[in-house]
Amino acid sequence: MKYLKVAPYIIIVILCLMVGALFLKTKDLEKDLSDLSSLTEITLKELDTERFEHKSAIDLLKSKDEYSVTLEQQIAALKARPDQIKYVVRTETILEAGPAITVRELPENYTFRLKNGLAVAAIKNKQDHIDLLTHDLTLRGQVALTENKASASIQASSSDEPENWIEVPVELQVIQTEKTITIEPHVGIGLAAGYPWNVSGTIWSTFVHFPNSIDLGGVAILANDQNLQMGLIPIAYNIGDPLPILTNTWVAPVATLNIEGQPGASLILGSKF
Repeated sequence: MKYLKVAPYIIIVILCLMVGALFLKTKDLEKDLSDLSSLTEITLKELDTERFEHKSAIDLLKSKDEYSVTLEQQIAALKARPDQIKYVVRTETILEAGPAITVRELPENYTFRLKNGLAVAAIKNKQDHIDLLTHDLTLRGQVALTENKASASIQASSSDEPENWIEVPVELQVIQTEKTITIEPHVGIGLAAGYPWNVSGTIWSTFVHFPNSIDLGGVAILANDQNLQMGLIPIAYNIGDPLPILTNTWVAPVATLNIEGQPGASLILGSKF
């Protein structure tokens, strides 16, 4: 427990690292944005950009539409609970048929194409037979998300012309699931400093968890080579949530009572398991 004497210095070093990492991350972001400032011309024609909708995952599952069964299977595959789902992204596209063609005889060679020019089938007239071929189609898509909007693009290519990627129309729907309050024990460890003036190791637990990195209600055990304390935590906050590193760094005030019945107060700095 004698190593707890250096704990304040450890806390100072950790805070300096957090501030330094945030500063460097901001500088790197500014440089990256300046390098990309010229990329403002939009050349894709079939982009769809939509604002987020907001629903709870439970409501999506209860909707009993064509998506709800699939969503239920996806949540099961993720081994997750509905309240752990953050986004549901839905895309829909149609590959429109090409114009109908009427002929009296089969052409020697002919490629069937969709309305957008994508090759899907072909007739190959050989000397002793005719090949009727279908082509593999590959679809690739990408969705980019901001805090409240998303943009999607889908392209397709044919195995007959694998290097020719053609844009296809896309309809996009992004649902940001509403975060809910959860009640369950979360356990953490850390260091605590406070009155009576000392530094202690601590194990703590909070029970009510809000979606904005705030917990309410908890208990803590504080111990060093001189004292043992029990405490109550009214509130805890994850100060590392907006940072690029140490994202699981919590602070919490705690009202304590030692084994001799002396009251005290400390501030916990720690991480959850």
